[in-house]
Amino acid sequence: MQKLKSNKQIFFFLFQFFFFSTNFSQMPIYGEGVFDIEGHNYTTIILENGQEWMAENLKTTRFSNGDSIPHKVENMSWQNSLSAAYSYYNEETELQSIYGNIYNWYVTIDERNVCPIAWHVPTDNEWTNFTDLFGGNGAAGGKMKVQDTLFWKSPNLGATNECLFSGRPAGCRYDGGNFSNNEKYAYWWSSTQLDNQLSWFRSASYVSDNLIKNYATKETGYSIRCIKNQPLTIDENQTNLGFTISPNPFTENITIKTKEIGKTLLIQNINGETIETILLDSAVEVFALEYLSEGIYFIIDSSTMSRFKIIKL
Repeated sequence: MQKLKSNKQIFFFLFQFFFFSTNFSQMPIYGEGVFDIEGHNYTTIILENGQEWMAENLKTTRFSNGDSIPHKVENMSWQNSLSAAYSYYNEETELQSIYGNIYNWYVTIDERNVCPIAWHVPTDNEWTNFTDLFGGNGAAGGKMKVQDTLFWKSPNLGATNECLFSGRPAGCRYDGGNFSNNEKYAYWWSSTQLDNQLSWFRSASYVSDNLIKNYATKETGYSIRCIKNQPLTIDENQTNLGFTISPNPFTENITIKTKEIGKTLLIQNINGETIETILLDSAVEVFALEYLSEGIYFIIDSSTMSRFKIIKL
């Protein structure tokens, strides 16, 4: 009997160990954090799939190379900006400290990089990878919201902050310049465009636990979260990308041919750092890349994160 009891105890111990170890491995954990160019320190989280995300909205007013992002205050100035610009809700510094800045979409693809070095604005596909870990769009919104009605307007339905994302309702700035939805909605840009006028974003609401995927005009102002670059393997060379690149290897220029006008491509080095962002505005385009050092790079389709290896001689 004693031996039987002992075997049961061992089985129960092993069951507990397996159960809790498995579930723990699926939960996000806090990372070491990251500083932006201005010294703001952001809490970060590491997900089961290895992605590391900021758990706070971006606050910087400078790109990672030190250049200032234009601050557009007047509605007309904001509306007419067809390049990078930032603001903060109602131009109230107290709200800026709580919710971070609001940026138009052009900031997300600026080659000077608004995120800290070795980080970038997530693509639409990277957002999907994140939200799929937490039930997809139908459930992830609640798991991304802080559990309170101090920041969020009541009832803040479904808020659990299970994924430690700590989403706050920063609201937005419409393309006409008006501010709206503070305390009600959180909006976050992706770096992926739908077409020449529209780009993808995610949003969470105080009356739902859903996460909404939608698109908006590029002049609209939303919050930004950054994701850490992941090193690329040098043997990736996919050919089913919907575009062609020649010559490869190259010395100065590359020619890209595509049937998908409006596609956004990234050029990254083998450390996963984005060197340049390319918008394909026509079926055939030539890009001068003679400034790149010799080595291996990747052309990445921002909508799918598929990669094509290129070699600079």
